[in-house]
Amino acid sequence: MRKCKIVSIAITAFMILCLLPMNVLAGEYNTASKGTDSEAGTVALSNSDTNYRKLSMIPYYTVTYDPNGGSGMLFLAGGITNSHTVLTVESVGFSRTGYTFKGWNTQADGGGTAYAPGDILTVTSNITLYAQWEEEVIGQHYTVAYDPNGGSGMLFLAGGITNSHTVLTVESVGFSRAGYTFKGWNTQADGGGTAYAPGEIMTVTGSITLYAQWKEQILYNVIYDSNGGSGTAPTESPKAEGENFAAATNTFTAPAGLRFREWNTQRDGQGISYTEGAMIIMPAGDLTLYPIWEPVSSTATYTVDYNANGGSGSHTDTDLTSGSTYTVLNQSDAGINRDGFTFKGWNTAADGSGVAYAAHDTFTVTGNMTLFAQWKKTSTIVNPNTGGTGNTGIWVILLCISLTGIVYLLSTIPMRKRQRRKY
Repeated sequence: MRKCKIVSIAITAFMILCLLPMNVLAGEYNTASKGTDSEAGTVALSNSDTNYRKLSMIPYYTVTYDPNGGSGMLFLAGGITNSHTVLTVESVGFSRTGYTFKGWNTQADGGGTAYAPGDILTVTSNITLYAQWEEEVIGQHYTVAYDPNGGSGMLFLAGGITNSHTVLTVESVGFSRAGYTFKGWNTQADGGGTAYAPGEIMTVTGSITLYAQWKEQILYNVIYDSNGGSGTAPTESPKAEGENFAAATNTFTAPAGLRFREWNTQRDGQGISYTEGAMIIMPAGDLTLYPIWEPVSSTATYTVDYNANGGSGSHTDTDLTSGSTYTVLNQSDAGINRDGFTFKGWNTAADGSGVAYAAHDTFTVTGNMTLFAQWKKTSTIVNPNTGGTGNTGIWVILLCISLTGIVYLLSTIPMRKRQRRKY
């Protein structure tokens, strides 16, 4: 029994020695005990040679990932047992508040060899890779201030700009300055900086103040010339270039046989024409407006059209002189009609929202006019038996009379039979 145990132990030891990995034990065969008699390699051994195996352990390398100021445990990528082993650089997952991970380097200050996660690294010795960090740019709160720069109005702040290089549209804001015209914005009060116009796009890289830029106004006169008329001229205050104003109502008395037609920038009417109340943009200089007169008995004629507005028929009166009095026609004279509707008069708008006219009303002709017929639907009752229209009361009465007659005739039949039997 004891001999069996010894044999078993010997066999086990032999198997362990046979199964040892070849990459753990390495060395060279030599015929000398100190290994100096021959070169390493394959040796032909004789029975008289003594063979020695020189054993040595292969170096064990590590790749260390250092957080380098970040948070996380020092990480070792071990198990590298062969020189020149290649491996993929890992990301590991360290973090650092206020910083962004930028990769790895063989020196903590980034002065060595840089590696990015996923790069291939050839290991020839122990190595430490240090995490490299870049400080994050924290969004700043910028403002764009609009300064009236001598004008009226409160300093205006366009805030809420939290990222550098934000783009925004320059505003007009609406400052004013008596006797001056707003000309835009500038980054310097004296206009020596960068100029911006309202609506222009600006890239914000920091807080900035835009100063309103002003140009002193030169006021020009607006003159109304009588152009042969008489009486008092309309008055208008001086205007700055580009200022809008409405053409005045004529206050001159027209020459005999003439009447006012319009204003014009030239006496002969060959310039720019403006009707009363029209908007005028003041030019750079004094502006004179002349009334243009036309004969009262102008050859210009106008028309009045009668529109059936959903009905049938039409009528037009032509050759109506401007200033003449016109009498509105009735439905029959205008020759219009509409089945199922009652005529209610005329209106200058089809939907009745304009000026209403009744037959025989009068107005002064000043231009072409269209009068639209106004209608009201006629109330009708449909006979359920015929589908036509009529008076329901009459039909009910006739029906009752008919039923009464039938009942009477039916009730007299037995009496007639009895009378016949008697005879």
